[in-house]
Amino acid sequence: MSEKNTKANKMQEIIKKAWNDEAFKAKLLSDTMAVLKEQGIDVPAGVTIKAVENTANHITIIIPSKPEARELSDTDMSKIAGGGCSSEEGYNSKSCWSRGVTW
Repeated sequence: MSEKNTKANKMQEIIKKAWNDEAFKAKLLSDTMAVLKEQGIDVPAGVTIKAVENTANHITIIIPSKPEARELSDTDMSKIAGGGCSSEEGYNSKSCWSRGVTW
């Protein structure tokens, strides 16, 4: 199992525990970093994570960090000019395959 899958599984377990244990959920919401460490999730230095709870009356919108501007490669430019799929869209995306784009 990859490290990414292991972390995802650990996060799923933390969420399940929060759903079933109000004291654990309260600590997760108030001191997320400490709970993650206790649960064996290493957070890189300089990174902070904050748990928030969505409810029927409170929904959180996550705004991802803005991607860095970059120049398009010749390959990406040829796909744009040729109507193919870009790496942003994902070469295996359903919309690419439905257009018959192959590599």
